[in-house]
Amino acid sequence: MLHWRSRRGMHELDILLISFFENCFNKLSLKDKLAYKDLLKYEDNEIFNWLMCINSNNDINLKRIINHIKNYAKTYRPSRT
Repeated sequence: MLHWRSRRGMHELDILLISFFENCFNKLSLKDKLAYKDLLKYEDNEIFNWLMCINSNNDINLKRIINHIKNYAKTYRPSRT
């Protein structure tokens, strides 16, 4: 279910969040897994703005999962298929 919810209308988020979910989700703590689930409740533009540091979120758990995703994005290289 979360894998499907990781698919987004914004192509950039779709690529990043699906890859993050497939490569990192199982390694997260329960607290971070719940934060990821909560993150997916937000609109694409909000998530994108948080990841691009355009806006910030005051929820400590969301900040932590956003930082996990941002750190993953620094090393992520999409396949060229």
